[in-house]
Amino acid sequence: MKASAPLTVLVTFSLVGCSSIKTPNVISKISMPEINIAENDPSFRKRLYAGGSFGKSSLKPDTEGTVFTVSNSSSTASQFRLGMDLHNQLSVELDTSVLGTAEFAQANTDVSYTSASINALFYGLTGVQNRSRREGFSGYGRLGYGIVQHGSIVEPFDYSKNNLILGFGGEYGFRNGFALRAEVTRIDSEANVFGLGGIYRFGMAPESIGQVFVNAAKPALGAANTQVARGGRILNGRAQRGQNNSRGQSASTPSLAASVWKPKASKRDLDGDGVANASDTCADTVHGTTVDNSGCGMFDAVLSDVTFKPGSAWLTPRARGSLDKVSVTLLAFPEARIQVRAHTDSEGPADINLGLSARRAESVVAYFQEKGVAELQLETIGLGESQPIDTNESKEGRKRNRRVELMTLPNIDAQTMIDNDAMLAAISIDKADSAKQSATKSTVPWRAEPVFPPMSGVKIEPLPKSAFVAGLSIGGILRDVQFSDGTATLTAQSKTMLKSVSRQLSQFPKVRVVVMGHTDNQRSVAESKALSQAQAKSVVDHLVSLGIAGERLSAEGFGSSLPVAQNLTDADRARNQRIELRVLD
Repeated sequence: MKASAPLTVLVTFSLVGCSSIKTPNVISKISMPEINIAENDPSFRKRLYAGGSFGKSSLKPDTEGTVFTVSNSSSTASQFRLGMDLHNQLSVELDTSVLGTAEFAQANTDVSYTSASINALFYGLTGVQNRSRREGFSGYGRLGYGIVQHGSIVEPFDYSKNNLILGFGGEYGFRNGFALRAEVTRIDSEANVFGLGGIYRFGMAPESIGQVFVNAAKPALGAANTQVARGGRILNGRAQRGQNNSRGQSASTPSLAASVWKPKASKRDLDGDGVANASDTCADTVHGTTVDNSGCGMFDAVLSDVTFKPGSAWLTPRARGSLDKVSVTLLAFPEARIQVRAHTDSEGPADINLGLSARRAESVVAYFQEKGVAELQLETIGLGESQPIDTNESKEGRKRNRRVELMTLPNIDAQTMIDNDAMLAAISIDKADSAKQSATKSTVPWRAEPVFPPMSGVKIEPLPKSAFVAGLSIGGILRDVQFSDGTATLTAQSKTMLKSVSRQLSQFPKVRVVVMGHTDNQRSVAESKALSQAQAKSVVDHLVSLGIAGERLSAEGFGSSLPVAQNLTDADRARNQRIELRVLD
């Protein structure tokens, strides 16, 4: 018996054949159960991985109708696999297996088994966050299709066939990209294998692999243009606002330049940060700095989850997940500025460590820019081993010293934001990509303790990703859209304003928009969320009544989670009660 048709031919004919069959009426009336697929956590990334396993195979050749009997059906098996994570619940793999030999009692003969297949792995039995990071324990099922080769000098046992492959197993992933696996797999009706092994995830999507060579050359190619200052190496950033990422996309993040909130100093608030003295933990905040509810810089933190592989500036998947949360807040406060500060331990030459910390700080900034954060908001400094917070004599001490910190800087002034927006509007994206600007940066005094406490685990609502549409100017806060107190009922003035929005949307019939509702903090979290959702939906419903297709609009309520001002006064709370529009595409 010879090998059957190739896998691709079989799949093609199967798909064509199935598509030509008319579905019976009885089947078409059957209501299928709804399948809920968990959304990816922000830390999920498509990643390549490779690995292998060793184990025992059970091989039972079909000897019916022959004179042969099996004397040894157990053998050693090895498997090699190359795969990619596509979703927190799905990976695909190419797998090759050498399953060993089954020995016959007659004439010193045997039959060997090998296979090659493509497989889908379906993950479960753990939370979406761990699955997204591929950390901790997960169970999975395997469904594959491939060719199984039976090789023997005895003709009845020398053949190949295409076969469905089934399996189940468990995987335990570590933060460094390694994962251990144990799996039982049915290769075909004659071959089963139990294997123990592991895989390694490379921490990058397929399209990012070429960037490896660029990153490797950066230290040498960029050395001549790097500024070195007392206390650390400072990197010049690219100061373009609104340029989204290296793919040339542009984000239409709403410009708040004309209405940046600046509280005034008073007896009740001596440093003028909007937080009353009695509640102000950081009483000497520089005026014009975005602060949190305790009066300290909103972004001041040691990012304990932002780690790197030894000697590398590549961000780990866990680090990207942590930075995703920070980028959401930076997008919500476009006037805020931060400095990314990277440190190393004392292993290796000091000048090498200085350069390594600088590249790590630049990696964090580059990732923020990929998420659409304005470059005017970002500064970087590499401090090498110059500011340890623990001893470098122990492993734990060195781990603490290898850290990335964020420091909140004074805000971008309103006129700078306006001027920068005007500049970007006047030139094309291609020209803007080549118009690099650099900003002057200053070092920060050495400290014997951590500059900031570890970042707290406050849940931040992810914002919808925005897109740029030339000629469309409805994105941002709709200040004239108001509601009757504590309700989702639009005022007459609001309905008039929404007519203008509907006219613009009518001119761009393919554009989709998300309406985002926000409240102050005068209600519980659940009540604020419900009210903001109802208000956003009220705006959507009114736009639909004005002739805008409902499928182009969506409503999201964020409650009090993204304020644009401290909730100290009635004026502050009124600013936080708002409706925003974000263009999706």
